Amino acid sequence: MFGSALLRRSRCLHAPFLPPRIPVRCKSELVSKYMNQIEAKAKELGVSTEELLKHASAKPKQHVAPEMKHLFEKKPHKSSAKSSAINDSTSAARNTEANHPESKKIKTLDSFVDVEKMIELDEKSIEYLWRARHQSEYSVSAALDPTTYARLRQVAREYPLFLLPVPRDGGYEMHYLQWSFPERHTVHLIITPLEEYKLHQEFARPHSMISFHSDLLSHKKNVVLMAGQVDTDVISTADVQFLLLSMQKFYTADVSTPRGQRRLKLIADFYNGSPDFSYQTLLDEVDTVE
Repeated sequence: MFGSALLRRSRCLHAPFLPPRIPVRCKSELVSKYMNQIEAKAKELGVSTEELLKHASAKPKQHVAPEMKHLFEKKPHKSSAKSSAINDSTSAARNTEANHPESKKIKTLDSFVDVEKMIELDEKSIEYLWRARHQSEYSVSAALDPTTYARLRQVAREYPLFLLPVPRDGGYEMHYLQWSFPERHTVHLIITPLEEYKLHQEFARPHSMISFHSDLLSHKKNVVLMAGQVDTDVISTADVQFLLLSMQKFYTADVSTPRGQRRLKLIADFYNGSPDFSYQTLLDEVDTVE
């Protein structure tokens, strides 16, 4: 779905869509729940939380980076002098929504392309033009088949919050995924560094804002279009591609296989705050080569 042949880097020429509004209580309780468990276990064993996290996530003969050790420890915020397009537009969107609720608009497919002209093309031409429309170093794009998209959307609706790692110098950096469904043909995914979310909660600034558009399905075109803007001051587009590939592993997992069942259980356990959620199992599944 998000293979290298489909993903392309590009600068989005329009302002990003409004970020989803997910209840703060749901998100903050979900994150803090695991911190309490880690602290309790560390106290029981007589070790620091850093030592416990290092021991839990380390693999044989593998160094675990500080990012994993400090998974749920708050750090002093470091503000950047340079504001990215995503940060500026996110703040502007929130201010607009707060001051003028009636002006809130969702970026649908026709905000980016002429849908009436596009439906006259075949799927391959649509995909080609979509990738060309988003071709630069600040964005990712892809075309999905209807079956894959339907599965992804179904699981994302049931479990709209998740956590995924990006490899960092032998260890891992965690990123927080949040799904939103603002209208019938549009699905939003925002991705935020876990450290940023811990510091700012609902005011955290995402580094990637992804949109999925299924409008063309109603015109008998078997393609769903995805595009996303990336703040490359925070993360590379290559790392965002890795996160999207990892997301696909979990949100389109085949429930008829043991591997698919494990992956869906990880999503459910995290979202429900289950003590069965295992970071090591998450890392193992992400590292699995298919």
